[in-house]
Amino acid sequence: MAAKKCLKTTGAIILLLVLVVTSTAVQADIIYVDTDATGNDDGTSWTDAYNYLQDALIDDAGSGDEIWVAEGTYYPDEGDTPTNDDRTETFLLVDDVGIYGGFDATETARSQRDWVNNVTILSGDIGTSGVDTDNSYHVISNTDPTGTDTIVDGFTITKGYADGSSHPANTGGGIYIDEYYSPVTFKNCVISDNYSSNDGGGIYVTSHPDYSPTIIDSTITGNKSQFLRGGGAHVIHRLDLNGCTISDNEVGTSIYPGVGGGISYLGRGWGSKITNCIFKNNISDSDGGALFLGVVMETQVFKMEISNCVFSGNDTYCGGAIEIMVPWNSPGDLIITNCVFSENTAGRGGAIYNICSSPDITNCTFVKNSSTSRGGAMYNVYSDYGPSSPVVTNCIFWDDSAVIDGNEIYNQTNCDPNFSYCDIEGCKPGGVWDPNFGTDGGGNIDADPCFVGIDANNFHLDRNSPCINTGDPDGDYTGQTDIDGEPRVMTGRVDMGSDEFSGIFNMDKELWYDSIQEAINDANAGDTIEVCPGLYYETVDFNGVSCTVTSTDPNDDDVVAATIIDANGAGRAVTFDSSEDINSVLTGLTITGGYTSGTADGAGIYCYGSSPTISRCVIYDNNSSDDGGGIACDNSSSPSISYCLITSNVAGDGAGICCNNSSSPTISYCDITDNDADDKGGGIYCKANSIPTIKDCEISSNSAYKGGGIYCNSTDVQIERCIISDNQTFGDGADGGGIYCSKSSPNILNCIINDNVSDDDAGGIYCYDNSDPNIINCTLTQNQADDKGGGIYCRNGSDPVITNCILWDDTASTGDEIYTSSSTPVVSYSDIEGGYSGTGNINSDPCFVNPDANDYHLDWDSPCINAGDPNGDYNDLTDIDGQSRLIGSRVDIGADERPAAHNITQNKWYMTIQAALDDAAANDEIVVYPGTYYETIDFNGVACTLRSDSPSDWDVINATIIDANCDASNTGRVVTFENGEGAGSVLTGFTITGGYADGSSTPDYMGGGIYCYNASPTINRCIIIDNKAGIYGGGMCNYSAACPTVTNCLFVNNSAIGNGTYGGYGGGISNLTYSVVKLINCTFSKNSAYIDNSNGGYGGGMFNSMSSPDLTNCIFWDDYAECSGDEVYNSNPSDPNFRYCDVEGCGGSGSWDSDFGNDCGGNIDSDPLFEDPNNDDFHLDSNSPCIDVGYPDGDYTGQTDIDGDNRVIDIPGKGDKIVDVDMGADEYKE
Repeated sequence: MAAKKCLKTTGAIILLLVLVVTSTAVQADIIYVDTDATGNDDGTSWTDAYNYLQDALIDDAGSGDEIWVAEGTYYPDEGDTPTNDDRTETFLLVDDVGIYGGFDATETARSQRDWVNNVTILSGDIGTSGVDTDNSYHVISNTDPTGTDTIVDGFTITKGYADGSSHPANTGGGIYIDEYYSPVTFKNCVISDNYSSNDGGGIYVTSHPDYSPTIIDSTITGNKSQFLRGGGAHVIHRLDLNGCTISDNEVGTSIYPGVGGGISYLGRGWGSKITNCIFKNNISDSDGGALFLGVVMETQVFKMEISNCVFSGNDTYCGGAIEIMVPWNSPGDLIITNCVFSENTAGRGGAIYNICSSPDITNCTFVKNSSTSRGGAMYNVYSDYGPSSPVVTNCIFWDDSAVIDGNEIYNQTNCDPNFSYCDIEGCKPGGVWDPNFGTDGGGNIDADPCFVGIDANNFHLDRNSPCINTGDPDGDYTGQTDIDGEPRVMTGRVDMGSDEFSGIFNMDKELWYDSIQEAINDANAGDTIEVCPGLYYETVDFNGVSCTVTSTDPNDDDVVAATIIDANGAGRAVTFDSSEDINSVLTGLTITGGYTSGTADGAGIYCYGSSPTISRCVIYDNNSSDDGGGIACDNSSSPSISYCLITSNVAGDGAGICCNNSSSPTISYCDITDNDADDKGGGIYCKANSIPTIKDCEISSNSAYKGGGIYCNSTDVQIERCIISDNQTFGDGADGGGIYCSKSSPNILNCIINDNVSDDDAGGIYCYDNSDPNIINCTLTQNQADDKGGGIYCRNGSDPVITNCILWDDTASTGDEIYTSSSTPVVSYSDIEGGYSGTGNINSDPCFVNPDANDYHLDWDSPCINAGDPNGDYNDLTDIDGQSRLIGSRVDIGADERPAAHNITQNKWYMTIQAALDDAAANDEIVVYPGTYYETIDFNGVACTLRSDSPSDWDVINATIIDANCDASNTGRVVTFENGEGAGSVLTGFTITGGYADGSSTPDYMGGGIYCYNASPTINRCIIIDNKAGIYGGGMCNYSAACPTVTNCLFVNNSAIGNGTYGGYGGGISNLTYSVVKLINCTFSKNSAYIDNSNGGYGGGMFNSMSSPDLTNCIFWDDYAECSGDEVYNSNPSDPNFRYCDVEGCGGSGSWDSDFGNDCGGNIDSDPLFEDPNNDDFHLDSNSPCIDVGYPDGDYTGQTDIDGDNRVIDIPGKGDKIVDVDMGADEYKE
């Protein structure tokens, strides 16, 4: 304090301080922390980062510095100074030092970090993992003065366990702040799963109100206080929160009652602000499910503002959301504004319980709260300190409930809340105010507020709500916003409730309108008209205006469903008939209730000579007695229709969409479903030279007399990547369950046509009257015709061209797959059940992944893979999933082109293995299905598992091939690990081949098959075969402290060939510069190292330089080096450890040749007797000396060999040790 007096009075000291601060700011540092760093551990770069955050905080950080912390988990007992397992250890904040998490250890700017995916954890779990009682009392602490630049940003703060016998060890498990000057900012943090036995399970704060902490955009969840106050946080004096979620916290037990399940405030509040926060599912055993606000001394005044918050699903005995106990407040001290209280529960006061407290509550919505006794929304208590008489303005109380009394409001004697301009259910029975609610301040109503979706918890006001423009007309709402952040007063007068209905707004003119048509009539070209959620009973005509009519969020399905134009049977819902073009846009609305009679078309949307843009709309329940129940396009209209749901419409023809008179719309990414046509085209009807493009749509469950899904009449439609399923035709002569073609030759590409039904002919496609469609790469399956042609019926001179298609499991009385009458279809490279004549056709089960679940992707063993037309042009074409049409060496048959990789953690498919790796996150699992993948891959530091479909199946390993396809003119390696990968980066179950690492400089001539640089991945059950390197490691090269673990692998026919200057070193594997690889149960054979320019040719099987690998149960046999060391060559120096290995020329443990390295026992020098090495079969023969003679003391629990056989199979008479494991990659079994 004395120093502060000097600063106020002594100019010289102020000048000195300024100079010091300026100097410090100039010299401020970024200090790097990464638990995986392997450099100098001095924090000067990502490479040389501190491994422990404590070292950065305690030893290095100074005012103005920033500490950047890479993803990982950090503990407060780690580092040079802290004491291991000491529960008092904590991350102590440093004055004006910012600590930032969320880095991946490559960033050069703070803005590049990603704290969501690069999770950075500060954990108090310092003792036995999973045991809480030995955790740190506090994860983070602040007990010394700090400045406003003290920041904690981008961390998960967890596992603090404050169960001590006294303060402070029994408070603030996650964060403990007990310092008068603590203006710390916590941002983008998750404070979770912390505990205290007393106050503040997650956070404990006591500080000066002018120097208090702030929490921004953070989550406080899953914390617990055993007794007293604040499951999520306990605050003495002040704590501001903005944009936070406080959820699932708990305080108290049935034995130890507590207050403030989410947060408890005790003291004066000191103007704390809680803004834009969500409080949900918090529990208190006694008082204040989400919030408890109280004072500790008589005459204390509690000041706080709570605004734009949602309180939902909180529970306690008194005050489901909030209990307020501030008797000495005056009006304006405690303000609650623009909040929603819903589905909170309590014994008393489902939402708010006031004890001798009178807060100001304005523009709040109380709905579906409940009490098991009294006061479903609010309970007001009278005590010795006085009554509770809150002032309530512009609020809605509706659909709350209480078991005994007061569904909305309950007042004890002498409590007299004042309600003005509120909508309160039951407040005016018979039109007369009920005084039991309190005082009628005027303007109150008792009418259904007409929420947009009360059952879906959408409490926005519908446009017909009586709460619109009925709030207090004399209030000052300058600068205020509603719960959505929109201006509080929209159309002249404030609304009731938390939502300000915003109606229809021209964003360019900044004008409001009462109807959509009025807004369009007043619009200029280029204007955007925003329509707020509501039900608009009107018909709309764009009248040629090039404007955009949009909902508030076309990408939000709930908003689209709630923003409705309902023609209510008065005519067409929306009309474009004045030459509108693509600049007339309708997006994000629901269109319904349209009706046309006679010959009028287009009940939902009608386009005549117009080509507007229609996107992200729901068009349903419209009815045209002629054409186009949902949409009609007439007179050369070519609208763009995308991402729409067109459903439950009715028409004579084209119930979903009708295209007529040379109209050619583009219809993309739409669902056209459950529409019903009396005659033609349940989903889509195209006629009279209309040529629409229909792509990436699902046309399903539609019905008609002819053409249940699509009807084409004199039109050549383009249909691409569509699913046409479950459509149906009804009645005698009802043909074409999926598609009906009459005098039409559409192009039907990459489609699935399944489960369509015809009461007569052609379950899938009907080709009639000289219709010659091109049907390419389509899958037709499980379609049904009562008469002829379950899949396709060709009639009356119709000669379709069918290429690369699957027709399987379709049924009909005659002609299950294809039936012809006076027609000659041309069928080639297709899989037709029962067979069909033509080039390249097959008759084999296509092996769908799961046809019973409509999954018609090809399983890995499908005969349709790489069996399509080899001469076709598939450039720029994609399959049903939007993936490249040609992946392997040849196109597949059917709608699906088998993709390369599947990230089963994220459930994403990828065209290449590298694409899957590029998109992978830590701990993801990527599955690659059998096939040959011509690519090179790099793990790029990701700790994920890359595996074949069945890594323990020998046939799958042989069939899942990553082939770099390289040669002397096209060099490259197959697999690269060079970004610090650890054991969590796993490669298993592949054949690695075709690598040719022959560059001119380091490392381009290293590791033809696999290259590891300063990385330690896990490699298991792989075949590394036929790879080459210019100098080091034909099969694999490990360089610069690379320490991978390689198990159950075969290294065969790899070679180090020399690069024109130097010879080859390590045909099978090279280990260089302190690389300590672990090789377990691996087999090396037929690898070679050659001399080039009189240099090299060392270590046919393995070459070591300054590296000492560890080998157990391995076989080295029949490898070759032109110069020296057919099997093993060591240099500079190297001293590998061989344990229970069979190494040709080593002499065995009885007469070991020390040139090979260290004999650790159990080694032999005997022909392993492979089954057929000349044909690369390296399984052990029954007479092999390697059977049951491996390392007996290893832990082989649950392990399998390269075939997936149990790793230990005891063969009687062999080995006879306690553990009879074999040498090599194969475990022999009889």
